Amino acid sequence: MTSASEPASTVDNGPPLDGTTDTVHTWRGGWRRAGNIGDLLIGVSGRSTPGQGEPDVLLGFGLVATFCVIVMATEMFLKLGRDSRWAVAAIAGVTALLDLGLLILLRRWPARPMLMCFPVLLVLSELALALPFTAGGAASYAGVFTLAFVYIGLTQARGVGLLFTVVAGPVWVFVERPWTAEVGVKLFLVLAVWLLISEVLAARTERARARTRRLVAQANTDVLTGLGSRLFLSDHIERVAGEAAVPGSALLFINIDGFKVVNDTYGHSAGDELLVVVAQRVQSLFRPCDLAARLSGDEFAALIDGCTVGQAEALAHRGLAILGAPYQLSRGRVAITASIGIVEIDSPTTAEVILRNADRAMREAKVAGRNRYSIYEEAMHERTAMRLELELELRDALDGDQFEVHYQPVVHTGTGAIVGAEALMRWRHPQRGLLAPDQFLAVSEEMGLMNPLGD
Repeated sequence: MTSASEPASTVDNGPPLDGTTDTVHTWRGGWRRAGNIGDLLIGVSGRSTPGQGEPDVLLGFGLVATFCVIVMATEMFLKLGRDSRWAVAAIAGVTALLDLGLLILLRRWPARPMLMCFPVLLVLSELALALPFTAGGAASYAGVFTLAFVYIGLTQARGVGLLFTVVAGPVWVFVERPWTAEVGVKLFLVLAVWLLISEVLAARTERARARTRRLVAQANTDVLTGLGSRLFLSDHIERVAGEAAVPGSALLFINIDGFKVVNDTYGHSAGDELLVVVAQRVQSLFRPCDLAARLSGDEFAALIDGCTVGQAEALAHRGLAILGAPYQLSRGRVAITASIGIVEIDSPTTAEVILRNADRAMREAKVAGRNRYSIYEEAMHERTAMRLELELELRDALDGDQFEVHYQPVVHTGTGAIVGAEALMRWRHPQRGLLAPDQFLAVSEEMGLMNPLGD
């Protein structure tokens, strides 16, 4: 185990890890500032924002595909000539191919403006269909324009439907040949319907997106401190661990020593106040591109990208000094320390394994005396497993009456007479034989078994 003894009480925060100034960096996954979840919401991990993801791509593809199927299935009832039928089949086939190409393309880049390719393709196909029809036959498919505005309302911002009428309106008029006064009246009606549909749906979609952003922000943000949540941190660890970038990344697991004493002495409100100040100091330790989070209770963590073990140790040493400085709370001044576990992310693994290893390293620092840091080693896993096994065996030993009292005589040094006896506890282990107190007494005390042992 690697550990660091208690540092000085104050130390300068120092420059960022890589020597750069405190500017906003673009981190893998889009993280912009440690703990600033409100600016991220969703989309930070390369995911599409609400209303702009793969379901919308599939919906647009389905819209155009449905149009092509309807055209091919109904063209025989329009009493077209042979040449017109070939033209309709060619237009529907080309539209279907372009639709398939958009599906493949937009699955990679489903940005909101690019989703407009589907309704635009539909309008252009309708316009192409109107060219071989001289008697208004293409008007039979003009109703699909309404579906296009429904799609726009579901996927675009408010006002886009109004702009799209500039394209769709003239095409609809061309499709409705021959032109009569009735066409003008119908144009006014369809424009009103299109705009109403698109704007109402867009308004509802915007509210749904805002609600989704709030829910995601709540899931990704710790309510008390404003840092990232455990869920948010785990998501980033999964992607970083999956990439296992070189020179790698590191996770710092921070636990506050003595927080329970402050919480029990001054109350939960003072404990929450302390956690907020601790979170501010934790956030100040790292670069804007690093991710700081509160895991639970008095546990914090920070994911540092492109960090060597030596750099992580320097951060941990600086963190011990900053977190160990006195805190001025509304109820008075308090002094606490921190124990930090460090784990290097240098090979593909899972967030659960990394957090577990960091927690083990932190607990090693606590066992070593607190107010220090420890770097994870594989041997820690074995020690933890042995500790868990010992705890189970101790409970079984109490139930099985495996503890014995051995009496050691107390001899008078002058006369050599036995003047008393000292009672010593021994554990007759079924596999390991007779065990002295130093092999089990400390663990028994931590487990609260001293009174049962005394009985």
